[in-house]
Amino acid sequence: VHQAPDPKAVVWKNISASPNGVFFRKLVLDAFVLAMSLLWVIPIGFFSLLTTVENLDKMMPSLVNLLRKSQLLFSIVEGILPVLLTIIFLAMVPFVIRTATSKVGYHSQIKIELVVTQKLFVFYYINVFMSFLLGPSALDLIKRLSNNSDFNTIVTLLSTNIPLQSEPMMIYVMTQALSSFPGELLRIVPLIIRAIYHRFLCKTVREHEKADKDTIGYFDYVGHYSQDLLIFAIVITYSTMQPMILLFAIVYYCLALFTTLYNIQFVFPREYNAGGVYWTATFGRMLFGLGVFQLTMVGLLGAKQFYASPVLLVLIPITIVFYRYCDRLFSKRAKYGPLQSNRGATIEIDEIREGSVLIDEEDFRDNMKDSYQQNELFPPEQPMNRMEENL
Repeated sequence: VHQAPDPKAVVWKNISASPNGVFFRKLVLDAFVLAMSLLWVIPIGFFSLLTTVENLDKMMPSLVNLLRKSQLLFSIVEGILPVLLTIIFLAMVPFVIRTATSKVGYHSQIKIELVVTQKLFVFYYINVFMSFLLGPSALDLIKRLSNNSDFNTIVTLLSTNIPLQSEPMMIYVMTQALSSFPGELLRIVPLIIRAIYHRFLCKTVREHEKADKDTIGYFDYVGHYSQDLLIFAIVITYSTMQPMILLFAIVYYCLALFTTLYNIQFVFPREYNAGGVYWTATFGRMLFGLGVFQLTMVGLLGAKQFYASPVLLVLIPITIVFYRYCDRLFSKRAKYGPLQSNRGATIEIDEIREGSVLIDEEDFRDNMKDSYQQNELFPPEQPMNRMEENL
């Protein structure tokens, strides 16, 4: 037994899907995403390795000499090209994972979006971190492993190469901030599609109205949550190695806040009410990024022979205890949401006593102890007579 989704979020074609079939397809999806996450890094890492100036100089020295004559082209190849290739490869991933998840047979669109968000976060974490952290040093690392090098040698290699990738990560955050949000505000592609529909394809008033609705679409919560969490993990991990990344993070999240609020309030209609289920997953993934940052700092400071680095290990169990505390305190309340959202309007004790609501008063009071109530952004509409009484 679980909470029923919003009627608008029900995927009616999947209602007849059997639990065993859903379970089997879920296993296939997990295996597919895991294989995709591990293998997708090969082309990204290859192009990241190929587009570094050092490797280009070894393979095509004449091309590098030609690029050195133009400082602009040299800067683009050295700093922007690896990041741009990574963004292009990653842009194809949400469509693939969303299509695969929709075939599992989940009964609600909310569940599909949550699963896609989880898979995208894992994919982005593995690929972006592995491609930038291990891409340029992958060949050296493989050689050391094949030569049976000791653990200290490998740790020294990683501690040397990881800080070197702080600049590409900073460029990645800057590129995402300056390229994604202006496009979301301009919405050039929907504007062109809408003009084509109205100019050539639509003949009746109903067709024109349908074209307006279809070209607007809905807000992409999955893509925004996954990308914002990835940027948070990158920024917090590299904040001590490259403090300048914090400035670009401020720019990114300021633009994200402005663009998201504008699009939600004035551009996109609400597709369905998810009841705030995204926040529970977001909180856990933010703490996961914090844990990765703590482990990275312990490893780097330990490799640099900093005597107090073991003290930082205390932060990891503290983070885990804090997560468990918050999970125990808020998980049940977050699972069922605020009482106002589930009921559609606030239930009054007087309504129960009058018999207008078929709920036992004692049961209602017991349930109220475990219910989480909060002010809603869009409060439920009240009957006119109650509004007049309040006035």
